[in-house]
Amino acid sequence: MKKQAIKISSIFLITALFVGICASAKSSTFGGNLKKRVLDGSANGIYYNIGKNKRVSISGRVTKTGYNKKDAEINRYGERYSTQYTYINLYEGKASGKGNKICGDKVKVSDGSKPFSAAGKTTSKKSKYIYVYKPVNDGYDLYISGNMIYE
Repeated sequence: MKKQAIKISSIFLITALFVGICASAKSSTFGGNLKKRVLDGSANGIYYNIGKNKRVSISGRVTKTGYNKKDAEINRYGERYSTQYTYINLYEGKASGKGNKICGDKVKVSDGSKPFSAAGKTTSKKSKYIYVYKPVNDGYDLYISGNMIYE
């Protein structure tokens, strides 16, 4: 009887802790099409109010949706650029990737899709936004989808 009471108490305590942890974490989804070089949450008015000194993680997938040879930039040798890294970053403060980078990852996608993930900590109460870019347009159209978790 005593063992059963301890077992029930332990299950209740673990459940309460799990619910408390899940309740304190918040999440948001994000996504968009990268047709050329930049997908800027700040330019599109998509901000996240996360707060100061919060742990944040982003994760998701970058998926190829098309290829436009005519859109691919040409290098100084007259050749189209090969597949470029796509940088997925979370910023706070100044717009268009000029603020404080909280976290980010990079992937190369020329076929199918690839995962990304990163984590960091906010340093101010300023609004946060997702900023995705490629250094040059390689012609690949991409869809970025992800989830942001913060506590």
